Amino acid sequence: DYHFKKGGFVSVDYLGREVALRVGHACMHYDYSMQKMQEPAVVERAQALRDHYGDNVIVYASVDRCDRLSGIGLKFRAWRLFLEQHPNVVGRAVLRQHAYVPKTHSVTLAYKLASELTQIAEAINEQFGC
Repeated sequence: DYHFKKGGFVSVDYLGREVALRVGHACMHYDYSMQKMQEPAVVERAQALRDHYGDNVIVYASVDRCDRLSGIGLKFRAWRLFLEQHPNVVGRAVLRQHAYVPKTHSVTLAYKLASELTQIAEAINEQFGC
């Protein structure tokens, strides 16, 4: 059983307990994205990524809010597990994560979380020689 609450939350009854789930979306409009992709700085950055990773690498990209509820830390743990269980993709698959700070959030807390996430990402990169 579930119902919606203010602030983008869904309340779910789980084993007699009320569990609140936050539902949020990062929306990038198609026209805006297509316009940005044509800008010289973006074209240059895309080429730099191709030069860095090569043609035979799959890049998984993600844009998320930089807050504890966004699940970035869990995503990093899942990525590490994926690489451990599939060593054949090490060096052929890359996760690029962009975390943005919403205007309504504490910049100090976001930078603290960003620092923690950077440490996790660096540990994964070191573990797999990236």
